[in-house]
Amino acid sequence: MNTEGNQNPVYIEDDEITLKELILKLQEFFRELLRNWLLIGAISILPLAFFLYKAFTTDPKYKADLTFMVNEEEGGGGGGLASLASRFGFGIPTSGKLNMEKIIAIAKSRQIVQSALFSKGTVKGKHDFYANHIIREYDYHKEWKDDTTGLVDFIFTDSLPPGGGSKPANKAMMAIYKKMVGDKDTKEPLMSISYGEETNILSLGINSVAEELSIGLTAVLYDKLSTFYIEKTIEPQQQTYNTLKYKVDSLKAILQSTEGRLAGFEDTNRGLVTRSAGLTAERLARDKSMLTLAYGEALKNLEVADFSLRSAKPVFQVIDAPISPIKPAVESKVKAILIGGFLGVFLGSIFV
Repeated sequence: MNTEGNQNPVYIEDDEITLKELILKLQEFFRELLRNWLLIGAISILPLAFFLYKAFTTDPKYKADLTFMVNEEEGGGGGGLASLASRFGFGIPTSGKLNMEKIIAIAKSRQIVQSALFSKGTVKGKHDFYANHIIREYDYHKEWKDDTTGLVDFIFTDSLPPGGGSKPANKAMMAIYKKMVGDKDTKEPLMSISYGEETNILSLGINSVAEELSIGLTAVLYDKLSTFYIEKTIEPQQQTYNTLKYKVDSLKAILQSTEGRLAGFEDTNRGLVTRSAGLTAERLARDKSMLTLAYGEALKNLEVADFSLRSAKPVFQVIDAPISPIKPAVESKVKAILIGGFLGVFLGSIFV
């Protein structure tokens, strides 16, 4: 301590390394790697062999893509009918941006996927449920060989009801469903669906180890998706149309019956001028007139409901459908050598 109040500088030796020392250290490390190149090479054999084995044993994949578009915009020229529809309480849907995320969510729902899996198709000469084809092609029986819940040699003999079936059937279906749409444990799901933000064109595809499975299941998924989406979109308008159609048919039947009764009465009472006969004829004529007016009004409402139904119905249009043959995607041997070699040299260098 300095009694005069002056502080003397204290120098502490640090461990800073200079650029020259760093270069020398790197050169020394590089020379050490060269001296042990045989050891590094021996260590590299294992990852190199692993990636090459994976490349040679991985089955080729067949990607089937189907592109389509959905038109939900009402046609032009309906201004007069639209205003007429509003008078009778029928809503005409207004055009707007299509909710692509909604279509994608519906396509991946268990209801749509399951209904497609329980459609039948021919794969490698065998006609069966697509669910059973997936079980065979991906060797689920090997995975289930130690199962004690009934999955050993399990195969679907009938489709599952909406509420589910037996415990083994439900378990098998959930395994296949996860294989289709993917989850946290599934690296490469079979099914994919996306859309272009600028074009609003959707792409639906299946990427599997069997060409017929990819093409057939893609087509079935599209059919199930389009049918379900159209039915649910027009469901309110369809119910209104069905109700009015029933009313029109009923009024038509009553009107025809009344017309027949009036004609028959006039034929049997020709020349009679009694008051009771005249009153009956008058009543029948009045009923006919009222039924005619009611039938005409109901028929007009039915035409409006039919227009509303047609305007609300979305249109699915296929742009490109997958066709055979599909060029298979195989694991690249060159890529396997590069990745395996780099990883082996890296591990060997760390060991040295």
